Amino acid sequence: MLTAKTRCKKEGRDIANSYALAFRIRYNLAPTDPRYLDATTEDILTDHWAHFYLKNGNIDEVEDPDFNLDAVVKSMDDGDWEEVK
Repeated sequence: MLTAKTRCKKEGRDIANSYALAFRIRYNLAPTDPRYLDATTEDILTDHWAHFYLKNGNIDEVEDPDFNLDAVVKSMDDGDWEEVK
């Protein structure tokens, strides 16, 4: 069983790497601020990427909507591997 201190430290680490915290810091919002509470995950992520592209320029990215990671992983699990020595 985790102590309160350990649990809070773990939760703090998780929050520290979140888009939500970056959003709150960027706009100086408290966790109880209605503007933060009303923001959807999509709003927060869109804001993040808008600032990213503003800072770094519009980087050409290629996203393949047909890419299926699960299918790739499944094909890797089929055992068709060459042993490397």
